Amino acid sequence: MTFPPEFDTPVRMEDIKLDTITPWIANKITEILGGMEDEILVSFIVNQLEDPELDARKLQINITGFLGVRKAHQVTAELWRLLISAQESGHGIPQEIIDARKEEMRERELAEVARADEIEEIRRKMVGKMEENELRHSGCDERRVKREASDEDGADRHGTDGPPPSDGSGAVAIGTDRVGATSVIAAGTERAGMAGEVIGVTATVAMTADTDGIGTTTGTAGDATTATTASAVTTV
Repeated sequence: MTFPPEFDTPVRMEDIKLDTITPWIANKITEILGGMEDEILVSFIVNQLEDPELDARKLQINITGFLGVRKAHQVTAELWRLLISAQESGHGIPQEIIDARKEEMRERELAEVARADEIEEIRRKMVGKMEENELRHSGCDERRVKREASDEDGADRHGTDGPPPSDGSGAVAIGTDRVGATSVIAAGTERAGMAGEVIGVTATVAMTADTDGIGTTTGTAGDATTATTASAVTTV
């Protein structure tokens, strides 16, 4: 079994913030195992690091049974380099982890900016759609107002025209602009009333003549009836 040269550098865990390295150990084990998590192995490695007599070669040998020679060598070498970096940083945190956190924060900020841009684009589209709908509705309202105004104007014109003119004798003239020709309806109530009176008188004379049984009177009445009836018809 071979060991890297970094194992010759001693590490003092009192100068290192172990809680900042534990997440790296968990991620590295998951990566080595092809995406599988192994909390037992992670806890075992952390316990080894807390040993006052920590030795890199001993650590590599102890985890070989879990990972095999090649993977145990890889994990232990990378972990020991991190410990050396944390010890030399002066604040107990490896510079690699600090850089990784900075990159993670930068990527998060970029994602937030991209998300904000996406939200703003959606907002602009929504506002544009709302404005388009408002313009469409305002156009419909304007056309409706014009149509109602046109209907009111038409109703006013019909109302001011008034009824068709009359000649005062019961005749009503229908304008040529409505039916295309002038026509007169002779429906005078005065003439119709006069004709009724004449016909009633004629019928009374005829009945009186028949009751008396006077032939001359009958003939006269009949002549009068005929004449009166003819006159009445002519009058009508």
